[in-house]
Amino acid sequence: MVNTANFKILLLVGSLSIFFVLNGYAQTKTVTGKCQIRVEPYLSQIETEEKAIEQAKINAIKDVFGEYVEQESKMGIEAGKVDFHSYGQTKVKGEWVQTIGEPEFSYDWRKNEKGKPETWITCKIKGKIRKAIPKADVQVKMLSCPLKNCSTDEFEDEQNMFLYVKSPVDGYLSVFLDDGTTVYRLLPYRRMGTQESVKIEGDKTYILFSREIENFGVLADRIELFTNKDEERNTL
Repeated sequence: MVNTANFKILLLVGSLSIFFVLNGYAQTKTVTGKCQIRVEPYLSQIETEEKAIEQAKINAIKDVFGEYVEQESKMGIEAGKVDFHSYGQTKVKGEWVQTIGEPEFSYDWRKNEKGKPETWITCKIKGKIRKAIPKADVQVKMLSCPLKNCSTDEFEDEQNMFLYVKSPVDGYLSVFLDDGTTVYRLLPYRRMGTQESVKIEGDKTYILFSREIENFGVLADRIELFTNKDEERNTL
């Protein structure tokens, strides 16, 4: 239920969990990717073409943004003995956004060094890519008062809720609450109209849903939670 002053949300008393996504936007580039792979007997034509498409996309991204080696480590314990492995995995520094048109395929046949015939497929694909945006270590806490030390994930009937957010990078933020039946959009505020998200600055502290703290140049929506049952779990 919503009135002119507050969001009044039917929220059963109990725990809330947070699911947080910070969207970053990077400029896209139009590129053409190409690759050539051998047709393996254990793969169908469709599977081979799909593999060629993926490799052509990777090649296009690598040519523009490059690649890096991500070091991973794993430790296992069996029968009291520790088994430690460390290995590197090569990844590209971008992502494929959109395919333009249809991929082009061509086949050719050749003999390998042992004189046996082989089939090779060449794939050429055009599309849009963008530079990969690093995952942000975002701090986010639900609050029972507009102070960081009021962190909680449990609220009582007719209690106000606030949200603390701090990101190490610039980004765009939206907030929704799902009570299992209805999804409420809490940010952007209603006075922001139909925009999908609000821009936030890196390394800046935000306390949301407080009218005493200025954030985005508009009057904040106050969030009041209320219930007619004993307990419910919700997702923010």
